[in-house]
Amino acid sequence: MEKLTYNFNGYFDIKNAPLPETSGIYVLYEYAPESGLGFNPQRIVYVGQTTNFSSRVPDHKDEWDLAPGSKLYVTYAKFDEDYLDWAEAALVFVLQPEFNEYLKDEYRHRSTILKIEGAAQLMDPEYVARKGAKAWS
Repeated sequence: MEKLTYNFNGYFDIKNAPLPETSGIYVLYEYAPESGLGFNPQRIVYVGQTTNFSSRVPDHKDEWDLAPGSKLYVTYAKFDEDYLDWAEAALVFVLQPEFNEYLKDEYRHRSTILKIEGAAQLMDPEYVARKGAKAWS
């Protein structure tokens, strides 16, 4: 089985995130700052891929209706462009984020062990995505 390692960097408010101009995978969190508990996200809402974090991630700032007072925060992992489709599909499939419309129902890429490192709250340290696996209904 092949392995993908996601080394996440973050957490940044997407409205003023100091993001690099490189490719990779990003995870958006819904976060209520008034919780007073430091960075304590409520949920993962979206997983995406990009060839340029700094130009793509801020596009999401007004895309969804979140709970009043909530903000979107991002963490990101750099990946070479050749791995973006595979890395995104695997992470969307195992995390099942609410606002991802595609890639959640069936995993169509090669069977993969996902190693999760760094700034990755609400994610387990390891997942397995098996080719042909279907999501729970």
